[in-house]
Amino acid sequence: MKSLSVRGLAFPWVAPVSLAVFLAGPVSAQSFRIEQKDGLTLVRNGAKPADVPGAPKGVRLVHELTIGNETDTDDQMIFEIRSVQVGAGGEIFVLDGKIGQIKVYGPDGRHLRTIGKKGQGPGELQSPTRMAMTPDGNLCFPDVGNNRVSTYSPEGACLKETPFKGWRPIRFLPDSRGGGYGDLLDLQGGVKDVLLKFDPKLDKVATVATLVIVENPSDQMAPMEMFRLIYQVDPKDRIVWASTGDYELTVVDAEGKTVRKILRDHEKRSYSRADKDRLIKDHFGGRTPPSDFMPFFPPHRPVLYHFVLDDEGRLYVRTFEKDGRGLFYYDVFDNEGRYFARLALPESELLSVVKKGKAYTSIDENEAGIPQVKRYAVVWE
Repeated sequence: MKSLSVRGLAFPWVAPVSLAVFLAGPVSAQSFRIEQKDGLTLVRNGAKPADVPGAPKGVRLVHELTIGNETDTDDQMIFEIRSVQVGAGGEIFVLDGKIGQIKVYGPDGRHLRTIGKKGQGPGELQSPTRMAMTPDGNLCFPDVGNNRVSTYSPEGACLKETPFKGWRPIRFLPDSRGGGYGDLLDLQGGVKDVLLKFDPKLDKVATVATLVIVENPSDQMAPMEMFRLIYQVDPKDRIVWASTGDYELTVVDAEGKTVRKILRDHEKRSYSRADKDRLIKDHFGGRTPPSDFMPFFPPHRPVLYHFVLDDEGRLYVRTFEKDGRGLFYYDVFDNEGRYFARLALPESELLSVVKKGKAYTSIDENEAGIPQVKRYAVVWE
């Protein structure tokens, strides 16, 4: 698997000769073009959704359920949402970062059980940072406090604990082969976000991508914003990854071959003086920065925030673009990478899972300061 270095957030590639062109000429605001060469499919999308044959014309979310309110008991209450996952029967799993446990709710929102016991012994969790679901429906946690990845059944039984071996990824997403993918910060010779593939023993198999964040940092340099790698694993064990600094998603198959690139026309927005002042103020909590302070800003504002894959291979990509109400757009791509719809959610409401026609979002705090999980019906139009 070849490592791809990303400098200045420009993904280098050579435009292939087009063998299959659906729309000739430059990509317009509402069109797409597909090119193929040597096993690589390049999907170029316009800035707005296109009329994709066989795809719906639009999508909307219809609210069904909210978990989290002021009257919850301690057993029911969510204190800090780290991750949300959904089981085959519609059970909702919430990793609570404050207590280091998993709250489990039924499809009706009723609290069913709490998984995990805090501690450093076998079958215990110390500091689970994220939660993912394995292809066979179990729950997987990188537990940095115990220096291992733990796998639990949906009922709460600890199935496996695998120690980290010199690598401690920020996130870990399992595949169907017992291994998975994770990224970490490499501080040797600069600051880099490195995406790695691991085998079932958590030995490194390959480097998937390397994103150079800062090439020559100094001790006084303070990043105000940083581009980072975002990624998901699909049911075929392909990893889909991107940098938040550019609108290009890369699909790598289970054998390490890049098979698809998905691009969307977009504009990169420069930092205004007001943007920089706001970020500096937020960084220091309103206090005056020290005299030797050296703020670091990327060459432009981030383009992407994150994305999720649904169970039918569609991509929901959260951008920094807003609608007329100030809500943030999610661009929706079909399983071939064609951009055909978009939906919008408040900045505070993060799309976490789309599964079996339902969308699940998480809210750090509502107006009353209560973390919440919401479920919507996904209505295609």
